[in-house]
Amino acid sequence: MTKSKVTLNNEQRLYGIHFDSGYSCYGFDVVAGRVARMELELCLEPNKFEVGSMAMYRYHKKLEATCHKRFKDHGVKSCIDLNVQMLPYLGKFVEVTQYGETRRFKVGKSAGWIPCLLEIEAGENGGGAITYGSKYDSIKVI
Repeated sequence: MTKSKVTLNNEQRLYGIHFDSGYSCYGFDVVAGRVARMELELCLEPNKFEVGSMAMYRYHKKLEATCHKRFKDHGVKSCIDLNVQMLPYLGKFVEVTQYGETRRFKVGKSAGWIPCLLEIEAGENGGGAITYGSKYDSIKVI
């Protein structure tokens, strides 16, 4: 795995993750939510780390490593990134309303040890936007 440097962007509430070949980011609240879900999944007590701290990010990476080891050793996938609201629609074409906008897509699921649900637009053979943090105002099967 490529070594990365992590920085805090307090103004935008992001962890900046810098690699030799580029960068990525995680929102402070996204990391805190993932940590809370991993703690539940692993039957751990809630942590005391401040949201947006480097300690929270390091704890997040430690829990991810624990979940990954559980997958490698026992084949148990983590469900922390599955959008509960969309789970009943897996494999179906839906029309959703979100932020006043209406979209249509098939609900798919990614592979890997932390799968997530995907918005797969017509004509796409895979990929798509991740739904794990999305909240939809309305959902109907089409």
